[in-house]
Amino acid sequence: NCSCTAYAYDLGIGCMIWSGSLVDMQSFLGSGIDLNIRVAHSELKTHSKRAIMITAPVLGSAFIAAVCILLACRKFKKCPAPEKDTSAEEILFQRMEALASANESASNQINRKELPLFEFRVLATSTDNFS
Repeated sequence: NCSCTAYAYDLGIGCMIWSGSLVDMQSFLGSGIDLNIRVAHSELKTHSKRAIMITAPVLGSAFIAAVCILLACRKFKKCPAPEKDTSAEEILFQRMEALASANESASNQINRKELPLFEFRVLATSTDNFS
């Protein structure tokens, strides 16, 4: 019978069917009979199509944004910060000037630009590797 409201089955009694409201309910101690109740499909908990239509694009967009941010972070970590275009001689001169100004008094300073600059390779060769 497809128009029933609920049904149950017991080995001793057989099939029990309820139509309309659930009256004449009995308690069967120890037998643990399952009572099956018919409900409309709309009453079941299901995901609505609207929720899926909203959730799927939002999650997809969030995933794509996260991937783009991750790739951008990796790219910026690999690229060093742009440095000023200075030659090795200028850097060496700046370091020498900073050291000299810290060690000498203001009256004893001379113009450091007049001092000759040598590359490490030239000094190492001329001194036989500082031996």
